[in-house]
Amino acid sequence: KRALEESIGTPPAKRSCQVPNTATVEGLLLMKNEGLQLLAPEEVEEEVGLSQHQLKFSQAVTIDLHTMATSDLMELLTATINKLHPDQGTKRPLNSEYILQLIGSSVTIEITEFHPQYKLLISWMLQDDHIGTMLVSSLPRTLPRMLQ
Repeated sequence: KRALEESIGTPPAKRSCQVPNTATVEGLLLMKNEGLQLLAPEEVEEEVGLSQHQLKFSQAVTIDLHTMATSDLMELLTATINKLHPDQGTKRPLNSEYILQLIGSSVTIEITEFHPQYKLLISWMLQDDHIGTMLVSSLPRTLPRMLQ
């Protein structure tokens, strides 16, 4: 014990350090060349060669509107979305007759099957989860009611 104390010194009796119990630190701890660095995510991407990824969700919804023309369904979808989410407009991408995109979001609605029932594929990224899940739960109930 004495040899250890002589080599590193005697330990302090009590530390009076004012460190908060919790602290939010954003970044990644990177160990490189036997040292540690706290870097922002963008710096780590450059340093290590990683790229960020995003979560994408997709849900298929089947709707029994077999007597309706596809062009009428696209109009009905647009009207329904405008009613369910009034601050979100829709657009059709070029050369995509059966796809709707919600303007200002990652949400897309695509008709993937036509007969005997329509199958809609609703896709969205994590940041638009509230819109995507609302459409998945609302469209099957709301579309048939819009016809009445």
